[in-house]
Amino acid sequence: MSLKTFPPVLCIFIACIPSLFAATALPDFADPATAKELSARGATATLVKGDRGAALRVETRTGNDWPGATITLPASLDLSAHGTLIIPLTNQGKESLLVNCRTDSLPKGAPAGAAPLTRTTPVKLLAGETKEVRIPLIPHVEIPGLKATDFFGMRGVPFAGKNSMHVGNITGFTFFLAKPKDAHVFEIGKMRLEGTPRVVDAAPEKVFPLIDEFGQFKHRDWPGKTHSLD
Repeated sequence: MSLKTFPPVLCIFIACIPSLFAATALPDFADPATAKELSARGATATLVKGDRGAALRVETRTGNDWPGATITLPASLDLSAHGTLIIPLTNQGKESLLVNCRTDSLPKGAPAGAAPLTRTTPVKLLAGETKEVRIPLIPHVEIPGLKATDFFGMRGVPFAGKNSMHVGNITGFTFFLAKPKDAHVFEIGKMRLEGTPRVVDAAPEKVFPLIDEFGQFKHRDWPGKTHSLD
């Protein structure tokens, strides 16, 4: 039976199946094609197979302040149907180290060359230790007409949070060390997704003023919050 014998609507659906799966498929370190998505700085990045399965091995060298590896995705990932990204990390060296896991994302429809929103999670690993890094997939809330500089002096932007990201448009991952004195070896294992989408508060139509007459955050309530002088 040829594709021409299917109804037009069904043909369109079948044609879209590959792109639907590609939109949510995490990097597969068992697939040799993933090597084309890798780049390294002050390090070598190779796909390996060990006791724990396929992994990305990063071997850093001295002489670089930020050695590591980047996975540039051929197509952005839509992780909005999940609540947590889990990344196994293993320190294959004899000294402890601090691996920084960076996730890059962009608003959908962002112009070419736009700077990504980056979120970095540092993970300390003892010699030979393996940890599962759990990165919360917190949707980034856009505030029409406002930008981060409008909240000058604040440690975070209300309604978004310092760990939020454009979960529907993840563009890449970077694993790096910060100014290491020695060479190190670490591996990234099979990445996976878990949980249900996280719910965040929408920004109000009128953001300012942020503070009420009692010096409290105006746009949220909590037990014990003062509402009057009575």
